[in-house]
Amino acid sequence: MTHNELVAACDRTFGSISEFLVRYCGFKHPERGRQGGKETPLVCPHHSSQKNSLGGNCSANNAKAVFTCYTCCAAGEPATGSYVDAVKLYLHMSDKEALDWLSEKCGLK
Repeated sequence: MTHNELVAACDRTFGSISEFLVRYCGFKHPERGRQGGKETPLVCPHHSSQKNSLGGNCSANNAKAVFTCYTCCAAGEPATGSYVDAVKLYLHMSDKEALDWLSEKCGLK
């Protein structure tokens, strides 16, 4: 399976990288609510600052399936597979475990 096929399967299964992060990785939508546009602000589960609670530290670009927390530097990038990166970082799995977990969740196994 190619990277693009995995991202497409994850997007179909989870809706978007931002919804995946909220559902499985402890992120939340900010107090000010979801915003449309290119970047979706998120609240990182590792920080308690006022700026974080407003979604100022972390965001996801659903069109590119990437995310970044500017405080703890956690990120999911297209080259490494942002869904895989999120599973490794927040669910504490190896590359192989993350790929297997995602494949199972997406019905690819």
